[in-house]
Amino acid sequence: MDYEKEASKILDSKGHKPSRPQVLSLMGDIVNDLYDEVYADIKKEEPKLTSIEMQRGALDFTFKKLSVIKMDEWRKSFETNGYVKMFSPVVGEFFYLCRDEIFDSIKDRFEEVIYMASELPALKELEAEDIQCLHMGKKVMRGSILL
Repeated sequence: MDYEKEASKILDSKGHKPSRPQVLSLMGDIVNDLYDEVYADIKKEEPKLTSIEMQRGALDFTFKKLSVIKMDEWRKSFETNGYVKMFSPVVGEFFYLCRDEIFDSIKDRFEEVIYMASELPALKELEAEDIQCLHMGKKVMRGSILL
């Protein structure tokens, strides 16, 4: 038995609606507007879902859409500037990814570690701990990974 779903059904039947997801308070108007639209669509298309299930569906869709939007922004920035700032959950820090040919011209411009595009394939086969060690080395030495 899915107790959460049953509890949600009972609360819905009594007219209680869950409060707006707190994570949305950290987001801007565009994200909140997208969430509201998606929530309304789900409510109309799947009225048998509980309000919590509708919220989850709307949040999932909103964050997937944001990932696509962010990827487009990164791609445009990389094409235009030759570099892009990203976050790595593996090292827990922001870093820059740049085209190989501009590495020398920007390596001292930013505080964060800078990876050349050619270095990333070498990292794919490594364990998280090894990537963290390499990252620390790049952070201290401000250089490139010898491939």
